[in-house]
Amino acid sequence: MMPSQHNLNRRPRPATPVSSTSTLSHGLRACRALGVTALAAASVLGVQSASQAAAPDHFAFSVTETFADPDVCGAYGFTVDTVLHVDFSGIVKLDSNGVPTQLINHVRATTTLTANGRTVTDVDHFQAIQDLPDGQLREVGSVVHIKGPGGLVIRESGQIVYNPDGTLTLKGPHPILEGTGTFCTALMP
Repeated sequence: MMPSQHNLNRRPRPATPVSSTSTLSHGLRACRALGVTALAAASVLGVQSASQAAAPDHFAFSVTETFADPDVCGAYGFTVDTVLHVDFSGIVKLDSNGVPTQLINHVRATTTLTANGRTVTDVDHFQAIQDLPDGQLREVGSVVHIKGPGGLVIRESGQIVYNPDGTLTLKGPHPILEGTGTFCTALMP
């Protein structure tokens, strides 16, 4: 299967229900990417001030966020209450001068999405690998796996590459990012 390329700068049309689901996908990924970026910056400062050794720097931390998202299912006419919990653990690889070159992050994320008295749960397990010199970020694994009372609602798995030029390279099923799938219908009254 050939990877597909998508431009991150394209804007979905707000009136299109399928495109509106990209907001959640981008929102959750942005939160995870923010965690990765913040971690990388903190690790760089910590590593450079602590020592110049070439041994990798290990880390682990968790983030929990609770928020109401009026946009993700806005085209369907409702707000989604969201609880996001992400566990990060991994290493920062260093060159011989102790300068960080790569961040390998093991991500376990659980997101509870509730609206209209219905709840679905997204449980994700993937690696986020960021090459620090050029900023390329790869997510490999199960990046979206949403289940409801009736079973699987939607999943995205495989590989997503966030290229430095702003494009995405996708391998595997990514219906939310490709604009062909949604979980909002599982939360409809």
